[in-house]
Amino acid sequence: MFVQCDKKETQLNCNKEFFKCTKICASICEKTIKFTHEFGKCFTICNDPCRKEYCKKINYDEKK
Repeated sequence: MFVQCDKKETQLNCNKEFFKCTKICASICEKTIKFTHEFGKCFTICNDPCRKEYCKKINYDEKK
């Protein structure tokens, strides 16, 4: 296992609307995919606008 030591830790902070959006994406993907292994790709694509709209990135600097 390899780890990037120079990368800063990034965390997402999302509001309640994000979780509503992800539920909608999940139901869309369940109805439109043909094979279960396609769910992850569909969900990632559908969920991207949710993340952009309802989440913000928080960067933590290792120096305290």
